[in-house]
Amino acid sequence: MAGIDIEPTEVATAIPYDAERQKFLLLKRSFDAEIHPGTWNFPGGRIRKTDASNSISAGNADGHIEDEDPENAALRELEEETGLSGELIRSGEPFTLDTEDGKFKIYPFLILVEGEPELNSEHRDHSWIDPEELEDYDTVDGLKKDLRKVGVLDE
Repeated sequence: MAGIDIEPTEVATAIPYDAERQKFLLLKRSFDAEIHPGTWNFPGGRIRKTDASNSISAGNADGHIEDEDPENAALRELEEETGLSGELIRSGEPFTLDTEDGKFKIYPFLILVEGEPELNSEHRDHSWIDPEELEDYDTVDGLKKDLRKVGVLDE
């Protein structure tokens, strides 16, 4: 319907950084992923919220939902997708991204991690990279902007 402005889906992105390696963790999505199969991205996903009609937009295993803030969502997604826990280094200014799959409000977070990831079923591979290497990967939209917003790349 023309003229209707749809609210963007709020998404938190964890940008994992290993200080010992001095590299960032990039994940390759499974080929059977619903959105962007086979592409590379940072861990992330929807921020859990209850909507105005009190229905659940995303819940935990027992169906219970509590609204979560973007930082906690980024840390949760990092752990769910990689098995890694992390410590917040810096949060970036949120930005809106229009894609063929919809409109998203992205909340990027630079997170200090250690160790090797244990990927869940959403991803099939990982790589530790320098930011300049992003061009060598078939990535989802917005990864360079994530890095700019958290101060890794110049604006």
